[in-house]
Amino acid sequence: MRSVFVASAPGLLRAAVIVIPFVTLALGGVARAEEQVALSPLERAVVRESEATAAAFNAGDATALGGLFLETGELVDEAGTVHAGRKAITELFAGFFGKFPKATVELGVDSARPIGEARAGEEGRRLIAMPDGEASLVRYVAVRSKQGDRWPIASYQEFTDAPLPTAREVLQAVSWIVG
Repeated sequence: MRSVFVASAPGLLRAAVIVIPFVTLALGGVARAEEQVALSPLERAVVRESEATAAAFNAGDATALGGLFLETGELVDEAGTVHAGRKAITELFAGFFGKFPKATVELGVDSARPIGEARAGEEGRRLIAMPDGEASLVRYVAVRSKQGDRWPIASYQEFTDAPLPTAREVLQAVSWIVG
């Protein structure tokens, strides 16, 4: 599956093109995922769930976001803190929206693959932007569990990419050779 951005705040993705080189933008803006690439039924289901996630987040609806997780689901943030259970996840989002009521999110689904008959693995990127222009981009991995025609999140974990070392930092390790 090629990288597909499924939801966005207007214009936000255009600013992220430098950071996310695999995204292609149409001149008229971000097209819906189904219009950009041919998706399998599983991929379409994951994109649909991701669209619902972005819509709930952009509406500031913590209850709807919590409802996209299994009752026993978990969210592991980029700091490694585990938020276990739908109630804890809903409270986490409510607290976030209390501090950052105008935050918006874009989700980029990079891949979705089956894990047996009723589970799916999803990898992607999450970009949260603030009205002042500040943004946070992380990678994520989610495990989804099929429940009827829905695929709620069983586990969601975010990862930050450590910056690459500078040339000076790399050469510092062998500076003893020079003397």
